[in-house]
Amino acid sequence: MEGRELMKFFICVALLVGLNVGWVRGFEYSNRELGFKVRLPDGFEGVSSRTRTEGVVMMKAKFNRDNSLSRLLSIQDLGEVIRQDANFSRLRKSAGNVKLEKIQWRAFEVDVFSVTELDRGMAYVSLNAQIPLKPRAIQVSLSAPKSEERVLHHELETLLATIEGPSNWVTSRDRSALASAGVVRTSVVIAVLMVLVSGALWYIFRRQGSRK
Repeated sequence: MEGRELMKFFICVALLVGLNVGWVRGFEYSNRELGFKVRLPDGFEGVSSRTRTEGVVMMKAKFNRDNSLSRLLSIQDLGEVIRQDANFSRLRKSAGNVKLEKIQWRAFEVDVFSVTELDRGMAYVSLNAQIPLKPRAIQVSLSAPKSEERVLHHELETLLATIEGPSNWVTSRDRSALASAGVVRTSVVIAVLMVLVSGALWYIFRRQGSRK
């Protein structure tokens, strides 16, 4: 998520806080099209669809007692899969307010883009984790005041641990299993070919011997 889009989220949510009704407890969100589900934390409210940008499939907000924004949570459809060998290290030098980090999701370390922005003298940070699902990857974004960044990392880890869905990435164990299966298949093919060649040679020699 880019910084300008993040600021739009914060501004729109602040303006629409009076329009949101019903304090909801945590619940399981599922998306059939993208084939995943996630357990959302307690205390998040639904946000008006007018605050959403293209690709955002779910957005929730959490407010303090004085109606100031505490958390903003969104899930975005990235529109394609993420290659397992993708390298985003070049982004570390592209923008001073963007940091590239890693976070654990299942057996994988996935990329997290940490974006810091200022709005009306207040610093906010958005942690954007890209999850390699198939048929398309998603980006899970969790935003909060910059002063709560350490807590935000823990909350994101907890949230990601609840995400279930098929991935296009494979673990080292799966890769080894696939390689072993490939070796076995190759060995079987070679053995069959040897038998066929041996049989063909035996038949040819036999024909030649009978002619003599």
